[in-house]
Amino acid sequence: MRQVLYLSTLLSTFFLFCSAQPTYFSVPPTDAPALASRGTYSVGVRTLQLVHHGQVDILHFDKSTGKAPLYDRPLTIEIWYPALIPSGQTESTTYQMAMPSGATFPIAGKALRDAPPTSSGPFPLVVVSHGYPGSRFFLSYLTENLASKGYVVAAIDHTDSVTGAVRGFQSTLLNRSVDQIFILSTLSALAGDPENFLHGLLDPSRTALVGYSMGGYGA
Repeated sequence: MRQVLYLSTLLSTFFLFCSAQPTYFSVPPTDAPALASRGTYSVGVRTLQLVHHGQVDILHFDKSTGKAPLYDRPLTIEIWYPALIPSGQTESTTYQMAMPSGATFPIAGKALRDAPPTSSGPFPLVVVSHGYPGSRFFLSYLTENLASKGYVVAAIDHTDSVTGAVRGFQSTLLNRSVDQIFILSTLSALAGDPENFLHGLLDPSRTALVGYSMGGYGA
């Protein structure tokens, strides 16, 4: 009888959890400080896959020759921005946060995937650099919140430093600042392309860099 009651309680808790409203970490509770409140803009989010060509492959450094080959370094970034939410769609998404095992777990986000940007820009840029190891989603509570206040926010997945896909630390030491500068220059170029969604949305002349742990050191 106790086992049946215990199982019933577990199932009730599970279904209650599944039916509960998602917790949006970018929306602070009512007792949070005034400046923590979410801004007036709705938020869109997009993923960009970029390649930094001709980078030093320090992980294959040859001690006998004192040289390292070059390679094309892949970088994934997530961009949050002030957006319009079309009728019938919801300002919500799910981020897949990586774990050391390589598995992922979902985090609810208050942003619409690939939403059309608002026309009231251009907005300043904030580049976000995660710790070691980390993920471009680690500060999603902040990135969404900043976008709602009128910023374009670009968070980098630093290759070889991402949770679940970590490689030699020398790659992080060499590439952290290089990644940040590359993202800034690439987004600046995209903002100048009339065919890109960042055109008219992003003002790269006004840029801030946010980081924590290794991200702060790399800055």
